[in-house]
Amino acid sequence: MYIYFENRCREDTFAEYDKKMKGHNIGISNVRMMMEAMNGKCEVIQEEKTFRVCLGFRWYKEY
Repeated sequence: MYIYFENRCREDTFAEYDKKMKGHNIGISNVRMMMEAMNGKCEVIQEEKTFRVCLGFRWYKEY
């Protein structure tokens, strides 16, 4: 199962944006590590005007 988060990129750079805004302070690298620990995947795709994070979760079906 995949969950996608997509947003358009800001006009200013991410570094400048990061200095102005307070976030959860988790960071993409930590999200990647958490997903790998759960045998999942984290993909980050940045295009010219969009930024997408794809989280892939293992789906286990109990019988």
